[in-house]
Amino acid sequence: MHQRDLNQNEIVAYCDHCRCDTVHEVSLRLESTTEETEVTSQNLKFAKSPARQTMCTNCGTDNHHPRCAYH
Repeated sequence: MHQRDLNQNEIVAYCDHCRCDTVHEVSLRLESTTEETEVTSQNLKFAKSPARQTMCTNCGTDNHHPRCAYH
């Protein structure tokens, strides 16, 4: 499948389970980088980092990429 035929939240990537390149759905989320006891409550909202989650649309395997939103 050509990259321009994909939806905005999809990429073509290698799937270890399928052992070939497949379409993956991509989502981003913010994950806490510290424990609540390590920072003040005022700064807790800033102690976050983006993480990327990809899911193979062929087999459903999830891959989590912590603190790696930009690849």
